Amino acid sequence: MMAAARRAVGQGRRPEVRALARRCRVSARALHATPLEEARFVVIDMEATGPRPYAGDRAVSIALLELRGLRPTGRTYERLLDPGRPVSEAARRLHGLDREALRGEPRLEDVLAEVLDFLGTAVLVGHHIGFDLRLLNRALRARALRPLPHPWVDTALLYGALTGRPARVRLEDVARFCHVPVTGRHTAPGDARITAQVFVRLAARLAGRGASVGELIERQLACPGP
Repeated sequence: MMAAARRAVGQGRRPEVRALARRCRVSARALHATPLEEARFVVIDMEATGPRPYAGDRAVSIALLELRGLRPTGRTYERLLDPGRPVSEAARRLHGLDREALRGEPRLEDVLAEVLDFLGTAVLVGHHIGFDLRLLNRALRARALRPLPHPWVDTALLYGALTGRPARVRLEDVARFCHVPVTGRHTAPGDARITAQVFVRLAARLAGRGASVGELIERQLACPGP
């Protein structure tokens, strides 16, 4: 009976919502078994109106960067976004974006089809990626969609697993540890590029040749607590 009710709800969705739902179909089991050298990764970074998506902060920019194996392909996606609410002064000082500069840009909910098409069935990568996933999943919920099912890797956790240090670490500190230049900090494209380079170096050190995505995800869980 419950299954029939769920089918009825699905059939009652608008065509555009059903199309978005199809874009969110991912086989986590298949991705976990994929060797790192064959996997497709998408690095994600988002800037926002403030640090608390759970309290109503919204995205003001997004950047996506594609890797095949552990090599950048050069394919990227970048967008400024209208958050529909004021940008906090602390956030504006970090990323330099205010409500006036973002006026006329689309909202995240309006570009979900573009974002989901770029993500495809990739493994997601980010630094403190929970922040980015909360912003994205909130936009998905606004369209009556479930959270992203994609497996993910967090470079803060990879750093913690490798060094034995807590994962509450800034991206620039991990970049210095990995000898990665820090440019464009606190912009979505700049942070995505830094995160991609950090990820490549950390993953190569943590996962041996022939390791799978699932093995790398398991190893990040060895990160000590705060």
